Amino acid sequence: MTVFIKVHEEKYIKDMYDNEYLYFSPLYGFRGEKEETGRSDPKEGNLVNKQISYLAVGEGEDKIILSEALSNFNGQYFEQLADPKINCCSLYSLNLRVNNTPKIVDKRMLSMGECALIIYNVRKFYDMIDQSIKEAGYEFSRHYVTYYDPKNHDGDLTLHHKNEEYQYQNEYRILIAPTNDEGVKIPVQELQEISVVIDSETIEKLRLTPEYE
Repeated sequence: MTVFIKVHEEKYIKDMYDNEYLYFSPLYGFRGEKEETGRSDPKEGNLVNKQISYLAVGEGEDKIILSEALSNFNGQYFEQLADPKINCCSLYSLNLRVNNTPKIVDKRMLSMGECALIIYNVRKFYDMIDQSIKEAGYEFSRHYVTYYDPKNHDGDLTLHHKNEEYQYQNEYRILIAPTNDEGVKIPVQELQEISVVIDSETIEKLRLTPEYE
């Protein structure tokens, strides 16, 4: 069984639960210098990641190839959306099996906030969020994130790709567009029927148990 988890400060998680919505942040806000929790990614939004085969200075007959003189040369060229007008809701995906301890949750995920929203009926959630986004007038896409190695990947990317350094986030990503670079609250009717709020430090204690055990 898969559950989706949103970890944040208590006031934000409880407001989403009490008022039955999910918050979508501007995608450009996820791009930034690395920090402890992993919310920021310098490569967020890259749509191309090409390996540079050589490094040179000058042009024509005056061009000097430098890569042969450099040891362990490795470089990448990337492109990104300049003004995406896209908002994102990121959820942590956790697999639970009956009577089994879930895999270890990285402490960086737990440090994103002291509270967690657990969505335990994922199938119903898909129907609810799809309908709500359509009614709000947005285009959308939702997928599990594919993690890639920037030093080896050579080609196109999508907004559902992330640097493999963030693989511990097990991210399920929902994107909506076009937006106006401000936060968006997407209503999720009956969210309380398919979710629960817990302290984030207790995520590792989640268990599936047989009925009537």
